[in-house]
Amino acid sequence: MFLQSVSYAVHKGKFAAATKTRRKSTGIIKLVTVPLMHGTQGQTGQNMTKEEIKRNTSMFDVIGRYGLQVNRNGKILCPFHQEKTPSCSIKRDFFKCFGCGAAGDQFKFVMLMENCDFKEAFEILGGTYDHKPMTDSAALRIMRAKRTRAQNIAKRNRLNGEYISVCEKLRYYREKLDSEPMYSSEYEEALKQIPYLEYIQDELDKELGRGVNA
Repeated sequence: MFLQSVSYAVHKGKFAAATKTRRKSTGIIKLVTVPLMHGTQGQTGQNMTKEEIKRNTSMFDVIGRYGLQVNRNGKILCPFHQEKTPSCSIKRDFFKCFGCGAAGDQFKFVMLMENCDFKEAFEILGGTYDHKPMTDSAALRIMRAKRTRAQNIAKRNRLNGEYISVCEKLRYYREKLDSEPMYSSEYEEALKQIPYLEYIQDELDKELGRGVNA
């Protein structure tokens, strides 16, 4: 029961369908890297317009490419300013940070993340101009975003592994606290370990963006 509370939801949209997931017995979902879209085409084989890209690429897809993920309240730790409690709300086609005020659509998010103009954000998300090849700058940004995403996912998977381990230790020592005679060495060890493990659990919650106040 306790470990079930550490599982987190992945957006059940196009991004979820485009990735592979593997559930462990604890309920944690392990993410694997998927490439950024570029040269995106519609059903007719033609390069997509801005509106078509927005219909086919949700905000959840976009933040996922940067290794970000919404918590149970639909928020993320804002990547545009320092914060400990997630304040950036993510909707299907819109984001809004109630901490720093950053807001916009999929293109605006990429523009802020990559410090680029709309043209490059458009290319990064799969658009082309008059069938011209992607600019070198946009291609480099895509490569960098792929690398960043892989690093962020590896970090999240590592933190999830640490979180599971802490939860298992907490459960072990709480059982000892209930079963061992008071003031026995096992009881005293449990008393010492539980506060420390609870502190580590809280810190990992913050790192994973799913704190108590998230």
